[in-house]
Amino acid sequence: MSTTTPANLRLQGLHALGGAPTKSTIALAGLWFFLAIALVGSAVIVLVSLLGVRVASMAMLVEMGPAFGVGMGVLVALGALIIVFYIVYKHSRGTLFGRQLKSTGDELDKLKDDVVRDESGARDGLREAAEQLREGDAILARADDNAAREIEETLVGIKVAALVLGVKEIVAPVYSKVVTPAQPLRAQYNAKAATVRSDAAILVKRLQEGTLETLGDAPDAYAATHQPHQGGVDVADLDPTAQPGLVAATDRSRRHVPWWMILLGALLLAILVGAGITVATGAFAAATGADPTADPTSTADGASSGLVEGVDYAFLSGSGDNAAGWSCSAPITVSLMGDYPVGANATLAAAVASIGSASGLPLQLGADGTPGDITVSYLPSADVEAKGGDDGAIGVASPIIVGGSITSATVVIDEESPSNDPASYLAVLVLEHELGHAVGLDHVDHGGELMQPQLDPTLTGLGEGDLRGLQLVGC
Repeated sequence: MSTTTPANLRLQGLHALGGAPTKSTIALAGLWFFLAIALVGSAVIVLVSLLGVRVASMAMLVEMGPAFGVGMGVLVALGALIIVFYIVYKHSRGTLFGRQLKSTGDELDKLKDDVVRDESGARDGLREAAEQLREGDAILARADDNAAREIEETLVGIKVAALVLGVKEIVAPVYSKVVTPAQPLRAQYNAKAATVRSDAAILVKRLQEGTLETLGDAPDAYAATHQPHQGGVDVADLDPTAQPGLVAATDRSRRHVPWWMILLGALLLAILVGAGITVATGAFAAATGADPTADPTSTADGASSGLVEGVDYAFLSGSGDNAAGWSCSAPITVSLMGDYPVGANATLAAAVASIGSASGLPLQLGADGTPGDITVSYLPSADVEAKGGDDGAIGVASPIIVGGSITSATVVIDEESPSNDPASYLAVLVLEHELGHAVGLDHVDHGGELMQPQLDPTLTGLGEGDLRGLQLVGC
């Protein structure tokens, strides 16, 4: 019959549409979820940067925190454009789906008319109509299930992104229009299918009785019992006494999550947990003065994780490998001059050993009262200020730098300060600080370092930034 091929072609198109895979939709949901996490992560990095918390594995990102945050904002904005285009695509797809349903219904109508006009082809036409109905209903069932799954899975990512972006009120109503265009047309299909079923039942009966006549309206009994499409309708095989029975709708209470989505979720969870631990470590370090950026494998060539020149360590002159320092070719003597408190020898020896070990410089104690390359004197507070110390300074160091090299240095310690009492552990810290200046280190403002301007009584020795600086000015 003339309408068979076009109808079949349209049904094949519907079949392809109804059975379309949803991997792309799920992937889009995963992309939006990732973008939302990235946006939150960028905000955390910006916050860490503003608070000045040092975290080894995030050092570079912390330095460029604001720029990174802006970049992530642009990325999410581009993602928003993607979802807008996706909504338009889904809307047009739903409209196309509805139109194809209508075309199929029209073909069924024409098929019924052909059956009525041609008694010789009545049985074949009736069988064709039944097949059309079966396939059309099956397509509707698959399309309903796929549409629900697509919407359900896609909204997961969209809702997360919408909440983060604060545009939930904009996204939700627009996206809700995706499935509405097909609803009225689906109702039209159901109505046409009901008419064909009714006429088919009458036709079969007339064929059996041998009284084929023009088909009339559907019997009231059939119309009263007919139910629209609800997940698929099974048409009885040319049995005029059997009514279409409803096939159980697809159970959507159980969703099989794709393995790759589980893997992606696990990966994102691992990233979040790792970032949380890293940030927490940095916050703890900032609170306690500990330094999580220590790199035990660092070498004197300047390679170190998370330590930044000018922040964690600084030099009096030059930078990096070109920082001003002592020559390594000869011993560097450190001597006490003038009067000094009891125990100062041992305190100075401990400080010299610490700085020498950290820097590799050939520091050694000289004879008391004999001028050395570095001289250490204990003087009253007024003399310390006169030597260049700030008001309240408990020590001052003055290295002489010639042509990028340190040739000599003097260190003056305030003998009146309790912190410089050799009996106090702080006395060693003060001498280490001043000897740090004597070998080329400058002050830093970062907490946890011995080279910060103010003496921190919670410190127990050199910080990681101090060690890095000493390695770079040392041998």
